[in-house]
Amino acid sequence: MKKKLLAVAGGFLLSVGAWAVPALAGDIGIQSGVCNSNGSACSYDYSNWGGVQISDQACDSAGVYSNYYRDTGGQQTLNNYNGCQHDVQSGVDSSNRVSSHRACTNYTGPDWCSSYVSR
Repeated sequence: MKKKLLAVAGGFLLSVGAWAVPALAGDIGIQSGVCNSNGSACSYDYSNWGGVQISDQACDSAGVYSNYYRDTGGQQTLNNYNGCQHDVQSGVDSSNRVSSHRACTNYTGPDWCSSYVSR
């Protein structure tokens, strides 16, 4: 049975069933995360909102990406074309922290994106 992350905010995990985020959160310091509606892409901030991680949750040959904003500057995009169950991280900038991010799957036609999560 596939389980989806519904929201992670303020250190509290809201999910359908058990999910592996608590172990992951301890590994890189995840603060919050969000997944798109079909659960194929999840975006997390880590290291006290210093960076973003995008995770490909589906084995569907579609790339995933995270749109995110830092305290200064415009929208940035972090792409992940590494495939099923792989993660890509933006790198940490503790002097210009992430202020919001969302997860998207790159489909032919309209992409499926989550709403933004903000600190």
